[in-house]
Amino acid sequence: MILHKYSRILIAALFLTTVLFVPLTAEAREWNYTINDADTDNMIDKTKTTAHIDTEQREVRLPLVNAPNVVAFAKDESFNYAVMTENGLKYFMFDGEKMVENELLRISVTNPVGFTVLDEFPDVGILSQDKYTAFTFSGSGMSEVPGLSVQGLTDAVSVTMMDNLHVILEGSEAKTYGYSGSEMVKIEELSVSGLSNPVAVAGLNNYELVVAEKDAVKWYGFNGSNMEQIPFLAINGLTNVKSLAVQEDRLTVIDENQVKTFTFDGSGMSQSTALSVVSGLNKPAGVAIRPDNHDMLVVDGNKVDYYAFDGTSMVKNESLSVMVEGILQGDSYRPSAEIVSKTFTRSADMLRVRANHILPDGTAVEWSVSNDGGSTWVKTFKVQNESGIISAKYTTNNGASWTEIYGEFIEGNYYTPLDKVSPFFDLKEIWGELPSENDSLAWKAELSTTDIKVTPKIVYQNDRGIVLQANKKPLKPVINDTTQAGWFYTTTPTFIWSFVDPDGDGQAAFTFIIRNAGGDIIWTEEITGQAGTLQEYKLPTLTRYEENETEGGLLWSTGDYSFTAEVKVEDDHAGESEVSERLAFKVLAFERPRIESIISPQQEKLYISEGASVEQLPTAKAGTKVTFLIDTVGPFGDLSGIDLKYPYLSTQAETNEKELKRTNGTNKTIRQEFWTKAAITEVPSGTIVHFEAIGTGTEGGTTRFYTSNGTGNGTFNYSAGLLKTQGTVYEDWHVVLQGSQKSTTPD
Repeated sequence: MILHKYSRILIAALFLTTVLFVPLTAEAREWNYTINDADTDNMIDKTKTTAHIDTEQREVRLPLVNAPNVVAFAKDESFNYAVMTENGLKYFMFDGEKMVENELLRISVTNPVGFTVLDEFPDVGILSQDKYTAFTFSGSGMSEVPGLSVQGLTDAVSVTMMDNLHVILEGSEAKTYGYSGSEMVKIEELSVSGLSNPVAVAGLNNYELVVAEKDAVKWYGFNGSNMEQIPFLAINGLTNVKSLAVQEDRLTVIDENQVKTFTFDGSGMSQSTALSVVSGLNKPAGVAIRPDNHDMLVVDGNKVDYYAFDGTSMVKNESLSVMVEGILQGDSYRPSAEIVSKTFTRSADMLRVRANHILPDGTAVEWSVSNDGGSTWVKTFKVQNESGIISAKYTTNNGASWTEIYGEFIEGNYYTPLDKVSPFFDLKEIWGELPSENDSLAWKAELSTTDIKVTPKIVYQNDRGIVLQANKKPLKPVINDTTQAGWFYTTTPTFIWSFVDPDGDGQAAFTFIIRNAGGDIIWTEEITGQAGTLQEYKLPTLTRYEENETEGGLLWSTGDYSFTAEVKVEDDHAGESEVSERLAFKVLAFERPRIESIISPQQEKLYISEGASVEQLPTAKAGTKVTFLIDTVGPFGDLSGIDLKYPYLSTQAETNEKELKRTNGTNKTIRQEFWTKAAITEVPSGTIVHFEAIGTGTEGGTTRFYTSNGTGNGTFNYSAGLLKTQGTVYEDWHVVLQGSQKSTTPD
């Protein structure tokens, strides 16, 4: 099967036909998160969700990174400062009239996030998408400092210096690193974990650290053993913090489109109107405070504005401001984020989540489910776009391996991999099996991108957003013991079991297994489709003529007569039960009647099918010799315990002695020749010749095999007969009259 390639963005639900439309049931087994305000309040765990939920566009996507560290002053109290652009860092210095770039110090960086100034200007530490690296001036340009780097970052958004230590805000933790003499090592005692959606970090001396969350700022200090929050320095009531700068006596944040400065008033932090800029800004993205001064820099669009305090308010100084093309604006997406549902109460051991996706190149979404409130997550499927190839894969081992979900044509319509994991397609493979039954259900989606300029999206479409379904597997079935003291007197017994489903679902499929006495599987069959009410299974056998010496019916071929049967059932939500206990049984039976040859008309290898009508029976002339074969399964001993008869009309066909054609363990094939009377007056055309077999086993019990009606154990009314007559062998005889001729010799 070929995986089709797509370079365009696909919305899974747009082209689905009603044939595959999967309705949501009225009962509380399915929950549809439609990405609106009400559902978000009721269904989404906002304390664990880091993805951005847009209820106006009705989509979930990666959050934008605010880029809080795009501008910073040199620490030498000069006017010098640096600005981060989309392609790297630029330094600006005052030439006596205006700020000009020092191109010698320019640093090129791929996917930068921000930077921090180190102790000696122009040394800096640059945070990019996957690493942090320190740079120093080499005499001819800026060079990386060996050892002063941190690799393997995945969700870093901000960086700062605390004393001479490097602090990186990654995920929900402010991680502090120090130089060991050969490499950077994390200092746990000076790190802060458990943060709630932090957006920026700023450090001071004396091991103090300030962390900005979306709507609050928290101040931490070292208490001798770890970092501890200083509650009276906290700032609450903010709206949308984008950037943070701090000095010993003040703290400045960008909140929405305002620059707000706070100072300590003796009991807590209070806003200073004089040191704030609350109007005239368009799109502020970054702020920096000049050391030991009230001056500050504000990045607004592609301009760095310099503000100085004139004794009353902050006033812009154009000569110290500068336009910079491509300033990092905070319009890049965070590399990863997740959306987590609240819990839904229902007992389940299987969950399936489905959604509509939009996947630009380089993006992916991975889905997991839980039934213990999120303590244990089970991965179910993922979708991704790699180099324009959109794919979907499912896992049955919690992500240890993944199996491709291929697109396919169904009833003339092509369904992509994204279509098949949408709420409009009933894909059984993406059901997740939980370790045990529990009743606190949840789902989680992990969004990611390798290109921070694009984001995957989970979208609402046609009344479907993110749909969670719950199911409980059927109970382990019990096979009814329909044997007679452990014996079946047929090789095709019918097994019956009870199907019980806790959710009231119907049986959609089952798998039946037969093992030999040693426990090896000799037969397995999965029945799907039209199995809604089926709770029984008839064991098949070979239904064609077979002359191979060792091949025969299913049980005959094993050479044994002791077996076990077991069944596993599936409900119509793909829930599979445990395999039933094994039912042990033995077999004593005849099977597979067939004709090896008929002399007239000449025929061979004719199989008599179960249920064969008169019209389907082979035809033989009355009086011709017929060679007949029958198989036995079970401990019959020698042929003396087996009686074969061929009744027709009110008499029996004549026979030769029974012969043993072949054996396979305890199982045998018996051959016997028989013929009817030849006179057409005694055997008119259309006469039905039947077959009757009676055999007694060496372990007790008697079995029968009749093409006609009968009583006892065994198979009866197998077919309309064994054969029917047409004509007589007398028609094959030719009478030749011969006489004598006298000759005379003339005189």
